Amino acid sequence: MSNPKLEISEEELLNLSSKVGHEKFLKRQKEFVFWIDSFISTSKSKGTFPDTARLLHNMNIEEAALYLNYFYWLWTEEFVKKVLKDSTNGEVKVNHYKIAATIEFVVMKYLPFDDEKNEVLKNLNGDFAFHVALQILFAWNLEKENIPAKVIRDLLTNNTPTKEFILEHKTWLRHHAIAHQYVIFSNMQTMRLFHYWFRDPKDETFSSY
Repeated sequence: MSNPKLEISEEELLNLSSKVGHEKFLKRQKEFVFWIDSFISTSKSKGTFPDTARLLHNMNIEEAALYLNYFYWLWTEEFVKKVLKDSTNGEVKVNHYKIAATIEFVVMKYLPFDDEKNEVLKNLNGDFAFHVALQILFAWNLEKENIPAKVIRDLLTNNTPTKEFILEHKTWLRHHAIAHQYVIFSNMQTMRLFHYWFRDPKDETFSSY
């Protein structure tokens, strides 16, 4: 794999923003700002954010959000929509599973967190990638299915199979997530199955563990 691109020209940004729609581009940009800020704040409060950690090349949150947002839309257009259009011959809807899977891929390819010595913090990036995926699935559950936030948090923190999955998934992110762009589609199904696992808190199977 070649080194990630660090410089994005204004022309490249404008062209991609125009292609996907300026409002959609800006909406996701604001979400990336929120995701980065919430991850840093949460990690620091838990004591899991290394003292030497920083955003790539000392970017601020807005710059890092723009950087990730650009590549999110680039990969969505090139390796999600284009591939699906070729196979289905129709309009492609990018649902929350595809969004979460693509963002995890983008984070682990472009690795937005390093340290003062420019050394990549692979564990921290894996944590951030999954943090964003959870934020997306959380938002869907809370807004569309009216599942109480406490129920979801309990399942994420107090359920043994869930905790084991999270550990395994983060390991996979650190070591395998950028092997090939088609891994997005495999990861999309992982996101779908994980969502099904915790979308129905009344399912009695949860209480059996």
